[in-house]
Amino acid sequence: MENEKKNNNKTILIIVLSIIIFCLLAFIIYDKVLSNKKDDKEDNNTPDVTVKTEEIAIDSKEVTDAMNAYESIYLLDKNLYSKDVYKVTDITNYELVGTALKNYDGDQIAYCISESSQLKDAVPMKVLNDSLNKYVQKTIDINTVKSLDKDASYPLAEYEVRNIGLIVDGDGVKLIGPCGAEWGAEDYVNKKVVKAEKAGDLIYVYEKQAFGRYDLNSGDTPLVNYYKDYEKTTLIEKGLDSIMFTDGNGNPGPNSTPNWDLYNTYKYTFKVIDEKYYFQSIELVK
Repeated sequence: MENEKKNNNKTILIIVLSIIIFCLLAFIIYDKVLSNKKDDKEDNNTPDVTVKTEEIAIDSKEVTDAMNAYESIYLLDKNLYSKDVYKVTDITNYELVGTALKNYDGDQIAYCISESSQLKDAVPMKVLNDSLNKYVQKTIDINTVKSLDKDASYPLAEYEVRNIGLIVDGDGVKLIGPCGAEWGAEDYVNKKVVKAEKAGDLIYVYEKQAFGRYDLNSGDTPLVNYYKDYEKTTLIEKGLDSIMFTDGNGNPGPNSTPNWDLYNTYKYTFKVIDEKYYFQSIELVK
C-alpha cells in the first residue's frame, strides 16, 4: 500500500514537471518567433497595414529632400549594386568616414601640401560625427579610422578616403586635400525618378537607372554606351548622352539616350525622423 502511494506520488511529480517543461519550451519558442517577427518588421521598415500608402508628386519637397539626403551619403557603387537589396546597415567603415568627410565644411583640410609643418589642427571626431549624423544614424571613432587599409597616395597621410588623406592625431584626424579638381571616371549612372509613395513615416522613391560608360574614342561628341546592369554585361543602346547633350535649357536634346523604358527600376526607402529623411535601403524591383 505504501509502495503504491509512493509510485502514485512519483507519477504525479513526473506529470507536473513535464507540464512545467512544456510550458517553458512553449514560452521560449513563442518569444523567439515574436521577437524575430518584430526584428523583421523593423529591419524591412514594413509599414503598419492600417497605414494608407499614397502616391506623391515626384517633384515634391519630400522627394527632393529625401533624394538630397541620399546623395549626401558616400556609398561605393561596387557595394551598392553587389546584390539586389542594399541596406544602410551594410555601410562600411570606409563609407562612414567618407560620408563624414563629404559633409564636413573643410575648414581644417590642408590642400596641396608637401611638408608636415603645413598641416592644420586635427579635426575632432565629434565634429566629423556631427557631419555624419545628419544623414546616417551611426557614429565613428579613432578605431573606425584605424580599421581602414593603410593605402594613401599622399606621402604624409596614413589613410585616404574620398581623395582626402588622414593622419591620426590623438582623438582626431589631420586632413590633407588634393592640389586641384580631378577628372571623373568614364563610368557613371544616369537616373530618372519615375514614381514616389508615402506610408506613415516611410517614403518610397522609384527610379530608373542606366549604367553608362563614355566612349573615349568618340572625339568631341558625347557618345555613351548604356547598360542595364552595374557589371555592364547587357548593352542596351549607344548614342548621344542626355546629361551632356541638351537643348540649351537643361532638357535632353533630340535623339539623346537613354530610352528609360528599357532599363530597370530601383526602389529607395527613407524613414522620416524628426522631420529629417534617413536612407534605409535601395532595392532592384525590375
